[in-house]
Amino acid sequence: MIASGLYAPTLKIYETSNLGLKVERGIESEIIDFKILGDDYEKIALLEADRSIELHAKYGRHFKTRVPTFGRAFEYIPFNGDLAIVGASNEVWRLNLDRGQFLKSFETSSEELNCIAYSKQLNLAALGGIDGITTFWSYDTKDKVVEIPNLDIAAFSNYESFGEISSLCFSVDGLKIAIGSSKGKVRLFDIRYPLPLFEH
Repeated sequence: MIASGLYAPTLKIYETSNLGLKVERGIESEIIDFKILGDDYEKIALLEADRSIELHAKYGRHFKTRVPTFGRAFEYIPFNGDLAIVGASNEVWRLNLDRGQFLKSFETSSEELNCIAYSKQLNLAALGGIDGITTFWSYDTKDKVVEIPNLDIAAFSNYESFGEISSLCFSVDGLKIAIGSSKGKVRLFDIRYPLPLFEH
């Protein structure tokens, strides 16, 4: 189990088998998001508030680099070894861990992006924007597949504006996605059908 703290910025790794603290690491900046890159704690990526990405190995910090814009979330794409970073930009920044460099970014129609989710089954990334648009990006074709706009869907119900996309989550089979908004609403979509199955 891994937890991050704010004051002072710290990363703590706990081993549940003996209910003890295994590793504690001081970090230079607040941790916005982190991902485990392997099967255990030995490879971890951290997205930090000072526009940096840190990669940690078993022995400690391995690599640190700056992101072109302030990041809000990121996802590890095992298909090609990318860290896909979204934030205060319409672009998805792609740090390739095999090459150790940024690749050409993906551009979306949203002004800024809040969140990202990845489906291993479909090799598809979903990107949530501040304008309420969810964009689906294929890693097979390296192109936009479809967008779900922030519209009142009169055929389904009389919705208010959905608000900013704040959270995304694919189902285990990758065919359904839950989209959460800043207004506390959640829509469930089957990605093969344009209207939501459910909203709460």
